Amino acid sequence: MQPSQPDMILHALSLQIAATYHSLNRISLPSMDDEALQDIILAYRSIRRHIGKGKDGKRFGSNEAHRMMQGRI
Repeated sequence: MQPSQPDMILHALSLQIAATYHSLNRISLPSMDDEALQDIILAYRSIRRHIGKGKDGKRFGSNEAHRMMQGRI
């Protein structure tokens, strides 16, 4: 499946959100609480839900996005 332009834009945004989550989760900022991190996860999920699925049932860039959330990229 060739991703649409909106799918590519949303994917790039989700990668930025995932990188932000991983960075903030790794460093303990006094101003960051669990609720703020949960909001970041919610934003990530909300963006990913609007990305189209391929024939395999997975959203465009799902593996890359997952690795970014885990801090493996």
